[in-house]
Amino acid sequence: MKLKRAHVVGGALGASALVAAGIAFALTSSSTPNDLPVVEPSTTTTTSTTTTTVDPRIAGVLQGYDEGWRVIQQARSTASLDNPELALWLTPAQQNDLAEAVALLQTRGWLVSGDIAKSPVVASIIDNRALVDDCIVDSTTYVDAATGEAIALDPTTEYGVRVSLLYSADRWQIDAIDELSDACSVTEVTTALAPTTTRAG
Repeated sequence: MKLKRAHVVGGALGASALVAAGIAFALTSSSTPNDLPVVEPSTTTTTSTTTTTVDPRIAGVLQGYDEGWRVIQQARSTASLDNPELALWLTPAQQNDLAEAVALLQTRGWLVSGDIAKSPVVASIIDNRALVDDCIVDSTTYVDAATGEAIALDPTTEYGVRVSLLYSADRWQIDAIDELSDACSVTEVTTALAPTTTRAG
């Protein structure tokens, strides 16, 4: 951008204007506004680089989270624990919790059908433990295992969960799932990562 021409005050060039413009030259009585130079400032361009450091473990945590939910939903949709992947993505403690839930489904002759939409946010990673907060949009329902008919057409519900994962055997595994007292109080869907859907079945 060009600087404005220095202005004339009372027929003489103001010294302050010269200093401000960085101009050094001798004044003469014949100087007029048209004789005054236009100063092109020298410009130095500095390129700044902003570096954002992303914990490389986050991708692994989210993978373990998604895979854990996937095998949980498969077990619920079939009322069966006959899946070797359960040991890959769930800790023994979470496998025990899932076994209790599946045993209840078997007793009642029910299966779980439908989808859950997830919007996970990694809240913390400390050593070999990670916490993920999520707002689950649950569209699943119970169906009769023999007939496939819906037991109850539950409306879609929304609830918050805090999921603990442990790093073991070169992967992150779901260790515990705790429902929050206030649905989705920790993680808002609008501010979370892109929602993903896991189907039961």
